[in-house]
This record gives sequence, structure tokens and C-alpha cells, in this order.
Amino acid sequence: MRHGSPARTRVRPPKGPETAHDSACARVASHCAPRVLRGDELSAPTTVVHAFALLLVFQLIGEATVQGLGLPVPGPLLGMLLLFAGLVLRRSLPDALRDAANALLRHLMLLFIPAVTGVMMYFDRIAREWLPFMASCLLGAALTMVITALTLRWMLRITGTPHDHE
Repeated sequence: MRHGSPARTRVRPPKGPETAHDSACARVASHCAPRVLRGDELSAPTTVVHAFALLLVFQLIGEATVQGLGLPVPGPLLGMLLLFAGLVLRRSLPDALRDAANALLRHLMLLFIPAVTGVMMYFDRIAREWLPFMASCLLGAALTMVITALTLRWMLRITGTPHDHE
């Protein structure tokens, strides 16, 4: 064992008749015990961190391009379009980038909290201009649903996946 590395401790069940409580405690203790990571286990978190860094680098490139050229589009949007173009040229999606993107999508609702908080800063203006605000929200939601349905239908058709008309 190397100096400074955590030792893996093993919980031994008591001698004699074992109860269900004893075995449950042993299982919990063995899961909480510190352990030494192997080389392949160390690389997985590192590659996900690199994938998150790649996403941030493309966002930075997009932001710098928009600011430098004075384009009327959000910088992160341009960055993600550049990332998409790079992935199309590469013709594959790295596993670490897929895992990082899935992690972001799983926790996407948490990313909306700052935006909703920001909208509440302008609550008095929304109260004065509620009709255009509500119309744009409803139209945007309806348009999103229609485009999503059409995209799903198109994807099912090009992949040859059967779908039910229930």
C-alpha cells in the first residue's frame, strides 16, 4: 500500500448466529468504507470534466465571436452550433461528451431557476404588458410542441421505427 492512500476496510460479520440487522449493517458499512480507486476508475471522472470543459470552451468561442463581430445572436448558441459542426465533421460523439450532456439534461430544471428569478425582477413590467407576454408564452409553447411532434414523426420515418396510432 502506498503512503497516503486510503485503505479499504472490510467489515467482518460477528461470530455466531447472524441476524438480518447485523448483515444489513455490514452491507451499509462496506459501502461507506473508503477504497482505493483503480486507474480506469480515475479516468472516467476526468474525461467527464474534460467534456464539460469542452462545452464551456465552445461557449466561450461563441461569445467571443459574437462580441468581436457584433452578431445579433447569443454567444452560447453560436458556440453550440460550432460544436455541432465539429461533431458532424468528426462523424461521432465521444462517450465522455455524451455522458456530460446527459448529466446536464437530467438536471436541466435546476438551470432554469436563475432565469425565472430574473424574470421576477421585472414583475411590474410584466403586469403592465401581460397580454404580449402571455401571447408569446402560449405561442412559443404551441410552436415548440408542433415542431417536436413533426421532428419525432420525421425521425421515426427515417429510422424505420414503427409507431402506434393509439
